[in-house]
Amino acid sequence: MPVTALATARSALGAIPVGPADLDRPIPCAEFDVRGLPTHVVGWHHVFAACLAGTAAPGDPTHVLLDPVADLRVSSRLLLDALDTAPDEAELPYRGRTPVPLLVTELVAETVLHGWDLATALAAPFAPFAVDGPVLAEAERGPALLRGEVFAAEAFHPAAGTGVGAGGLPGLVARSGRDPGWRPS
Repeated sequence: MPVTALATARSALGAIPVGPADLDRPIPCAEFDVRGLPTHVVGWHHVFAACLAGTAAPGDPTHVLLDPVADLRVSSRLLLDALDTAPDEAELPYRGRTPVPLLVTELVAETVLHGWDLATALAAPFAPFAVDGPVLAEAERGPALLRGEVFAAEAFHPAAGTGVGAGGLPGLVARSGRDPGWRPS
């Protein structure tokens, strides 16, 4: 299971500095702003950790964050700890019984993409994926897995931008429907 790749990706996401003045900035993932992205990620950490533990997952993955960076770090640890004792499959609210390795691969992709979103919006470095081939390789598998699902239209927008057909992080970003050339205004 690619839990090590997920831990590396979560660590890199949590290392992106987010300050109070940044919270209303737009990000490349049009559904969120800087405030909304950590709220989304933290909320889903809690949902997935509950699913992995076999308890009822919260219906709404929204959380009020007091400190986005600290809350992200705590919820990442909660998720990774739940993965340490996870069964082979988990019941997920949006798709039912799911192999945990599949969930982890999808989470690696989501983490890399949302890390790129946040780093790009804040003009912050996001280097671990440029040099860490195994994390990026695992992340590149995620969109293909997600696109095969019945909720694929909700998972990603159609491929877009200058990176369509490219490899590496720009290609992953483009395949997720984001524009690799996006810059903050």
